[in-house]
Amino acid sequence: MECEAEIGRLLSAGDLRSAAEATIRTYGSSVLGLLHRVLGQPELAEDAFSLFAEQLWSTIGTFQRRSSMRTWSFRLARNAAITVQRESWQRKRRRLFTTEAEQIAEDVRTRSALRLEMQSLVVARLAKHFSVDDQTLLSLRIDQRLSWEEVAEVLSSPGDEVCAPTLRKRFERLTEKLRQLARDEGLLES
Repeated sequence: MECEAEIGRLLSAGDLRSAAEATIRTYGSSVLGLLHRVLGQPELAEDAFSLFAEQLWSTIGTFQRRSSMRTWSFRLARNAAITVQRESWQRKRRRLFTTEAEQIAEDVRTRSALRLEMQSLVVARLAKHFSVDDQTLLSLRIDQRLSWEEVAEVLSSPGDEVCAPTLRKRFERLTEKLRQLARDEGLLES
């Protein structure tokens, strides 16, 4: 991927600011789409996206290139989704504002808003039946077309590694549940 190579070049040159900006601009729309699908509420998705941008901006120097920047971005997004979904975060409900990271995040958010709003209406009806990790699995595999190994990397955490074959079986169960829910809601014919 051309974008990955450019981000890698910027990282190798030590230009972390430009690498972070290129990452947010390249993958921000996909990340925001994932967050809208997973969280189901535009306000929470926007908070999570701000947190994602902040985390990416502040930790890009620690990126070790064991995965693609795309995969690492989705992992940061998953962590941000889990954080904003916690009750303590919702009580605080504060937006993160930093200079460049928030400005770039706002630009990506604005360009993606209308498309995501329409998709969110349908998905929100079904999303309440799935956990953040289940929704992330569905979105990464279906919407983002990540490989099973990439999805496993995003959903793994230290001490809790997930393997691709396990995810395939889980995905099969989730898609069947999704089909049944869509039938029950009248979105699919029986």
